[in-house]
Amino acid sequence: MMAFTSTRFFSRPSTLGCLLSFSPLVNHPHHSINNQRASMASAAGKKDTAIFASGCFWGTEHIFRQHYGSGKGLLDAKVGYTGGSVNNPTYKQVCAGTTQHAESVKLDFDPSVVSYSELVEFFYRTHDASHYNHQGPDRGTQYRSAIFYFNDEQREVAEKVTKEVEAKHYKPKGKSIVTVIEKFEQWWDAEEYHQNCLSPLYSSRSSSPDPETLVLPLQISITIQAAMSVQLIVCTGEPTSLSQMSQLTSSGHLPF
Repeated sequence: MMAFTSTRFFSRPSTLGCLLSFSPLVNHPHHSINNQRASMASAAGKKDTAIFASGCFWGTEHIFRQHYGSGKGLLDAKVGYTGGSVNNPTYKQVCAGTTQHAESVKLDFDPSVVSYSELVEFFYRTHDASHYNHQGPDRGTQYRSAIFYFNDEQREVAEKVTKEVEAKHYKPKGKSIVTVIEKFEQWWDAEEYHQNCLSPLYSSRSSSPDPETLVLPLQISITIQAAMSVQLIVCTGEPTSLSQMSQLTSSGHLPF
C-alpha cells in the first residue's frame, strides 16, 4: 500500500484563490492542461463518474490526477460544489458556509481500468475521515468528508468499503469515520481558475519557479506526499513571496 503524508492547512477560507506549487514533482511528466485533458478525453472504454469531498478540493483533484491519470483509469476531473441548497453558488458563498455545499471533485473514469471500489478506498487515503467538517484548520461544512453516489450499486460499494476501512484503520485507534454517504442531486462547476490549477507550473518547466519572484494569491497548505512524488503547495491570503511562506509549513500522517 502506498505511503502518504497528509495535508496541513493554514487557510483563509473566506478569500478567493488557487493553490500553486513551488517545488517540482519527482518523476512527473511536463504537460499542459489542454494536452492532459485531450489525452484523457481520448481514452477508450466506458465512462463512469464518482464524486468525493475530502476538505480543500484543489489537493483532492491533484492527487487523483497524479495517481490515476496517464492511462490509469481517470478520464477527466473537475472541482465544484454539491450537496447544497443554492443554485449556481460562488466560491465566496460556499466559503461563507451559507449554501451547505461541499468542496468536491467529480471524477470521470473508465471502470474497465479502475473500479469504483478502488477509488473509494483511495479517497479515504487522501484525508482523515474522522474529522467532522474540517481538515486541519480548514473548518466548515464545505470541508466535510462525503461520498455522493449516483445509484444503489455505488451506495453499496461505498458503504462496504467504508466499513472495511473503518474496521482496519480507524477502530484500532479508537476513531470512527464520519464521512457522509448521500445521494447525488446537483453539481455546479467551480470557477475556472480553480480547475486543475496546479498543472500550469509543471508545463514547460525544467526547474522550480524563483521563490523570490513568484507571488501567490491565496491560502497556504502542504499537500499530500505520495511515494512517487513530493511537492509543497503554498497559497496565501494575500500576495506573499514563497520564501516568506516557507516558514509556515508542517506535515502529519494519514491514517494509512
